[in-house]
Amino acid sequence: MTALSFRYVPWNLHEQKRGVLKAYTSLAAELGLWFILRAGPYICAEWDLGGMPSWLLCDPDMKLRTTYPDFTEAVDSFFDQLIPRVAPYQYSKGGPIIAVQVENEYGSYAKDVEYMPYIKEALLSRGIEELLLTSDNQDGLKHGGVNGEVQDGDGVLVWVV
Repeated sequence: MTALSFRYVPWNLHEQKRGVLKAYTSLAAELGLWFILRAGPYICAEWDLGGMPSWLLCDPDMKLRTTYPDFTEAVDSFFDQLIPRVAPYQYSKGGPIIAVQVENEYGSYAKDVEYMPYIKEALLSRGIEELLLTSDNQDGLKHGGVNGEVQDGDGVLVWVV
């Protein structure tokens, strides 16, 4: 492997309609890239709705990035499709994925203290074994982490699993 890349998985791009998902992980392996998989569900503000699909908003009571049952059901369905497709590409299995980002900048949003532990467990329970991490600003790290985290002091939060 010769390079490091960050690989967003924009849920809204890969699952424009419920139940449809494409994976590009094997291409990274063929190109000799190591990467940090940014599985989301929220990946960044640069993507519409943070990379989440607009059909989530069909629920008038939807509470994004929380443990609201209809949101977690949708996330679980997305992860049920995504994680089995990418798990074999983890570094521990000979693949290019060296870490997985859990959410992005959640501490800046921080609406539900149970959300980040839920996302962490959602990834682990589906077979993610690599280093889990998230990033946020210094103040955000106070609100967007979970027990067992290690902070490097520069606005990066790392969970060691």
